[in-house]
Amino acid sequence: MQTLEAITQRRSVRSYTSQQISESDLKKILEAGICAPSGMNRQAVHITAVYNPTKIHTLEEAIQKDFLKINESVSGYQVNLCYHAPTFIIVSASADSIAPELDSAAALENMLLAATSLGISSCWINLLVGKDHLPTIRSVLSSFGVPPQNKVYCCAGFGYSDHLTKERILKPDLYNIVR
Repeated sequence: MQTLEAITQRRSVRSYTSQQISESDLKKILEAGICAPSGMNRQAVHITAVYNPTKIHTLEEAIQKDFLKINESVSGYQVNLCYHAPTFIIVSASADSIAPELDSAAALENMLLAATSLGISSCWINLLVGKDHLPTIRSVLSSFGVPPQNKVYCCAGFGYSDHLTKERILKPDLYNIVR
């Protein structure tokens, strides 16, 4: 698949089969992430791939526990972190790096496009962003190898879609050209 085709074909998928992506494909996806541009080429992004659905569930339980402590209005809400995708990727960076949000977003977008080119579905997920300082969540992130000084800036689930994706309909007038 060519780059422009991957860009136009990528969709956010929210329903996955239980089939795990191959380790070979996972490594290609991760390598695409670390090849992303970064502010002054500092390469401050750290990528953590959770390749075990049981460990993803452990993180979901931590989010559920900490999230309910800070937001009682979601009582009864069941956290489904990545729509049952069998692989979850966390992109973090040191908050004092030059452009951690932008570096992380560039890395994740590279990974989303690489996955699409490999026939793997994905969904960018923000549920963990801004909650990485909560004690139960931080403990799980630490057990996954997320560096303690890093903040989580973006995440995504990866796997195989269990349905056909809909055609994308783009809004008109999303760009203009100044001559």
